[in-house]
Amino acid sequence: MVMLDVCLTVFNIWTGNSNNHILNVFVMLEHVRSLTTLKPTINLSILESKLHRCQWVNQFKQILSQMILTGYITDTYAASRLVNFSTHSNFIPFQYSLKIFNHLHNPNTFIWNTIMRSHLELHNSPQQALNFYKLFLFQNTSPDHYTYPILLRSCTARVSEPEGKQIHDHVVKFGFDSDVYVRNTLINLYAVCGNMVSAHKVFKESVVLDLVSWNTLLAGYVNLGDVVEAECVYDKMPVRNTIASNSMIVLFGKEGCIAKARSLFDRIEGKDMVSWSAMISCYEQNGMCEEALVLFVDMNANGVMVDEVVVVSAISACTSLSAVRMGRSVHGLAAKIGIQDYVSLQNALIHLYSNCGEILDAQKIFSGGVLLDLVSWNSMISGYLMCGYVEDAKKLFDSMVEKDVVSWSAMISGYAQHGCFSEAVALFQEMQLLGIRPDETAIVSVISACTHMAALDLGKWIHAYISKNEFNVNVILGTTLVDMYMKCGCVENALEVFYAMEEKGVSTWNALILGLAMNGLVEKSLNVFADMKKTKTLPNEITFMGVLGACRHMGLVDEGRRYFSSMTQEHKIEPNVKHYGCMVDLLGRAGLLKEAEELIESMPMAPDVATWGALLGACRKHHNNEMGERLGRKLIQLQPDHDGFHVLLSNIYASKGNWGDVLEIRGIMAQHGVVKMPGCSMIEANGIVHEFLAGDKTHPQIKDIEHMLNEVAAKLKIEGYAPITSEVSLDIDEEEKETALFSHSEKLAVAFGLITIPLPAPIRIIKNLRICNDCHTVVKLISKAFDREIVVRDRHRFHHFKHGSCSSLKILTQIFWRILPGCWGLGDQINFWTDEWCGQPLCHSLYIPAYLHNLLTAKVEDFIANNSWCIPTSVHQLFPNLGQLLSQVIIPMEPKEDRLLWKTPPSGLLTCKDSHLISTFIFRLPLCAKALELAASYCQLGGSPQCHIVILSAIINVIDSIWYTRNQGRFNNSKVPWQTAISLVCSNVSLSGNNNKKVLLRWFCGIPPIANWIKCNIDGAVLGSPGQSSCGGLFRDSSGVCIGCFAENLGVQTDFYAELMGAINAIEIASSKNWQSLWLETESKLVQMAIASTLSIPWQIRNREGNSCADKLANIGVSLSSFTWWNEPPTQILAEIFCNRLGFPNYRFS
Repeated sequence: MVMLDVCLTVFNIWTGNSNNHILNVFVMLEHVRSLTTLKPTINLSILESKLHRCQWVNQFKQILSQMILTGYITDTYAASRLVNFSTHSNFIPFQYSLKIFNHLHNPNTFIWNTIMRSHLELHNSPQQALNFYKLFLFQNTSPDHYTYPILLRSCTARVSEPEGKQIHDHVVKFGFDSDVYVRNTLINLYAVCGNMVSAHKVFKESVVLDLVSWNTLLAGYVNLGDVVEAECVYDKMPVRNTIASNSMIVLFGKEGCIAKARSLFDRIEGKDMVSWSAMISCYEQNGMCEEALVLFVDMNANGVMVDEVVVVSAISACTSLSAVRMGRSVHGLAAKIGIQDYVSLQNALIHLYSNCGEILDAQKIFSGGVLLDLVSWNSMISGYLMCGYVEDAKKLFDSMVEKDVVSWSAMISGYAQHGCFSEAVALFQEMQLLGIRPDETAIVSVISACTHMAALDLGKWIHAYISKNEFNVNVILGTTLVDMYMKCGCVENALEVFYAMEEKGVSTWNALILGLAMNGLVEKSLNVFADMKKTKTLPNEITFMGVLGACRHMGLVDEGRRYFSSMTQEHKIEPNVKHYGCMVDLLGRAGLLKEAEELIESMPMAPDVATWGALLGACRKHHNNEMGERLGRKLIQLQPDHDGFHVLLSNIYASKGNWGDVLEIRGIMAQHGVVKMPGCSMIEANGIVHEFLAGDKTHPQIKDIEHMLNEVAAKLKIEGYAPITSEVSLDIDEEEKETALFSHSEKLAVAFGLITIPLPAPIRIIKNLRICNDCHTVVKLISKAFDREIVVRDRHRFHHFKHGSCSSLKILTQIFWRILPGCWGLGDQINFWTDEWCGQPLCHSLYIPAYLHNLLTAKVEDFIANNSWCIPTSVHQLFPNLGQLLSQVIIPMEPKEDRLLWKTPPSGLLTCKDSHLISTFIFRLPLCAKALELAASYCQLGGSPQCHIVILSAIINVIDSIWYTRNQGRFNNSKVPWQTAISLVCSNVSLSGNNNKKVLLRWFCGIPPIANWIKCNIDGAVLGSPGQSSCGGLFRDSSGVCIGCFAENLGVQTDFYAELMGAINAIEIASSKNWQSLWLETESKLVQMAIASTLSIPWQIRNREGNSCADKLANIGVSLSSFTWWNEPPTQILAEIFCNRLGFPNYRFS
């Protein structure tokens, strides 16, 4: 025992484990003095024997102490045996081995190699191995042929080619470059670092090549996925062993060369477990899961032992096929051979059972797992979410001690997929607070949640986060951003993301096409589809959903039919039920109800709920109550639990006043437990999404909202608002209907937005149902009364309300722009890149990013020389397609001003046949007040004067025809059938374009007076005849500059009196201002005859039609109390004066 104490004390001091060095030294010396008669001896055989029996750290300490006391530790070979034993014994701390090494006076190369190998292999510290090599060189120790393989493997572990090249230089320097082991390690180093040129060079320069050399080079090409070079090496191998063949099968599997893999597998004579496993994995990775399972069965039948790797591949194949019974069999086999506890296998089984809906089995495996890892927890969370157990997934997520980014992403993605959008956003925000960097899955999921919640501010913040943290905006992420911006009404942002994407997939194009159509930019949507085909991107089924949807929004029946036919004829895509539904909706909106019903009956598949709903909705829209009632009754029988059919049929009955039938339908709904989906609107304010239901009283700010609604109602009355009570399908009085209308969810959301969202930010609202006519009118008037921009996204499209107009009118505008060719002349007023002078702006056709558009200032004239296009070479190189686009545009041969006018014939006459396309579209709309208002509102959007007159003339003719038919029944007891009434309307507006009546549109250009003359245009205005009247006149000099104008209220007079007083006032004013030569123009031939004289008088009088400036002045006079003179023209006529000076004509029907 005394000797043991001495040994332990010596060991502790020597290894530095004692807390009091000096005290222990004295103790050790006293022990040594008292034991001078003891002669502890040890030699090599004793050392080997003791090391062989050593199993505890204290035993090792005794051996080491004996070697120290006897001085045997100085024996280099004995020390090497001791170090080798300590480094390979798991019960001896590695620090002991380092202490021993540090106290050796002259360690040999073997000891150095042992320590470096331990750092590399046992302690995963290749950098420390390299550091020891620096000490090795400092001690001038000579390396051997084991030293450099260790160092080269350390460089390989660090994937550090520069350090490897330095070691390579030392290999050559110390003369080990011919050692086959060293050269094989060098080949492996360069291969792992991806430098196959250097690897192949070392291979070619090797004097001796063994099987390891060939396998190592082959493995390098396999890892790089270079099939050609790998096949070349494999074919040149002197001996192709099973390892090489297995590597080739793995390569073929990764690169999709399945036939080659199977052919090689069949040629292998001595297939081992790895061969079978590689081939099964090859099938499974390439989607040939049935073949993988068949081969797995053959492997088992041939008696080949399976391991967890091949079983995982078989389980994955079962998961892909949802073959849960086969998966259970494989699971049973794994349990039979005792490998079921491998964590990778357990994770695969959890995924299998979750994917097949067997969540209890997955839970059982998870609960019984012993060595679970993060993948296990994440797999179980994903399994819960896959099966719809969101709460269970959240509980498991919250109980995790350690979470990685996959855990967060799985939970966020699961929330988004199950409609828990606010929870997804909250979890993402928590993730940010903890400083965890999200992955692409989490970002895509939270952007999707923002899209559904209309949380635009948060979506923009995430987009900025993506840019700031330099995330790669790939196809998936870019498409999600485009979709979000489009569905939030931010078209420019969406286009900017789209044009900035380096790679675009078909899903990206689809998001853009669908988004543009939804935002009312139908023509641009169809142009994008044309651009998509030019890029050779093949459209799919979703693409045509967007294209047909665009045609549906715009009412393009013929184009819709053409696109629908092209699916099968041009693109070989069979239309599915949704495509048929789009066509039915398109035909139904156009009033072609019979054709729509015939299309449903001819469908090769059973129509779905949406298709029938589109036709039923069209019946209500076009007041075809007979068909609507027939279809509604039929659909209620087929789908007794569908609320939409019941509601539509109920509304059809309510529009006829059949309240008994309405009560019957509501009774059927109650009997079957059918509840109408409540209207729900969402609005984002200050980063928080607020939700409103129809008639909602639960919001914390409901009192403020109701106060704002009262203020809105007061302002809307001033604007002339009258509630559309027909939208309320209830048998209640009008006052109650008005109250019910003002409790719609979108009105509550708008009122809340007016309170909380400051100017100039737009108010953005999402509604789950289609916006009703009354709400549409109210929001439009609110945008005017409160001067706010309001964006409403309903179930079908966006409505952008601004200044009292809605973007749905843009659809009309697009149609007129298609009809109206742009007339341009010198090109000095037209932006070459951004104006729509040749169809779609060139900046869009050439995919120029949106942020560069403000830099594009060149005009069309800058690219024309000698009546031909002159495009700089640098521009041609940037945009090779530019020449093709410009070749379709004709350059005017004579100089004229840039305009956007109707292309009239040389005579200046425009018949109703010329306006056939406009009137045809207008009367696809239902003949109701809203439709006429929609068409009339176009006149406020811009466009040529002819269009305004054509539309207004058509509207007036419609109203006149309706009044005529109603008066026939009311006053003459002559009821006109509705079919006759429609024919009368069509005849009056020449809907067919073949009316014999010569309704003409004339244009008139103002002619300036000759030099030194003053010209005065006069006109009168009378409200009735006689009626409240006024006159007005405008004086201009020979250059067309206005030098004064007047207007006067004349009281109740005739139209002739008003015209005559205008002329008298003009003559008196000219006389008072000493204007000696007066050129007087009037529209009244009677006034011309009354004033004309053979006497020598200082004026000329001419008849002039289309006197727009004087006409406006006369209308202004009605509101005046007395005669008024202006030295400068009033703002109401500035536009007309400007157009007259430019030579723009006026138009009038005759």
